[in-house]
Amino acid sequence: MIDGTVYDGSLKKYIEKSNNWIGENQLIVGENFKVLRSLEQSNIGKVFDLMYIDAPYNTGNEDFVGKEKGTCIDSWSEMIQKRLEIAREFIKKDGFIIMSIDDHEIANTRTILDKTFGKENYVATFVWQRRDYFEGEKDISFEHEYFVSYRMSSESKVSKRVSTFIIPEKVLSVSSYTRSAGNKEIITSEYQNEAKEEINKRFNQEAVTNYPKPVRLLKRIFEVFLKIDQDNKVLDIFSGSGTTAESILRGNYEHNKNNTFTLVQMPKLKKDKVYGSVENLAVYRITQTMKDLKMNKKLHVIYSE
Repeated sequence: MIDGTVYDGSLKKYIEKSNNWIGENQLIVGENFKVLRSLEQSNIGKVFDLMYIDAPYNTGNEDFVGKEKGTCIDSWSEMIQKRLEIAREFIKKDGFIIMSIDDHEIANTRTILDKTFGKENYVATFVWQRRDYFEGEKDISFEHEYFVSYRMSSESKVSKRVSTFIIPEKVLSVSSYTRSAGNKEIITSEYQNEAKEEINKRFNQEAVTNYPKPVRLLKRIFEVFLKIDQDNKVLDIFSGSGTTAESILRGNYEHNKNNTFTLVQMPKLKKDKVYGSVENLAVYRITQTMKDLKMNKKLHVIYSE
């Protein structure tokens, strides 16, 4: 099933044995805090150009209580903070961080990112209308999500001039909007339910994710922050079904690039689904995308202790 290397054991030993692990496309299966600590102990240095974070949203339906080195994690904010404090050490001085979030934690997200990366390094918040229908019986329907971006330093330079308002493709087709406004580009996207229908269709209605980000949306946002004149390395520590990977691969195909990714996904069983787990779906999705695009690439899957 996997066209590449499967390694089961110490992530640190894998890095030591690999001749060019940073130039490979990888999916690391393991609890992301432990994986980040392993990367820290391996002294990998600042190797990533972009970090994308799409953590579980704190909607009140999730339980974020856990234990890390004997310390109780009793809040969503603390869970995010602890991971960012380690992960920031792996981002290049001219790199960027993007975090997806909704209205529940947008204020806390800005506070956490200000504290971790410096308020002066805030870049912009992109606004995405993720659906075009009213939410249940509520008086006010929350239809937007956000992509909050920060730079590592003043050396970080974006690659495009863009508007922070992401226009739904259906609206664009019937309105006076154009894909460019003056010398600024307009980012467009399909709705989230369309993205879900697309991934379900590709995987015989067996997709194990309910709220996927549209591939084209991530591809277009990444293009704002990835360097044009070199290949980039992207880190995603909440990788889910592998949307980041597919976005990178399709961007490579479109622009003749060789950007690579390192994904981290906790083992998550879905016994009622054909693929059995989120990470298995990600493996299939990534390798199938490589085949569809006729890429001579491999996915290296590391099952971290």
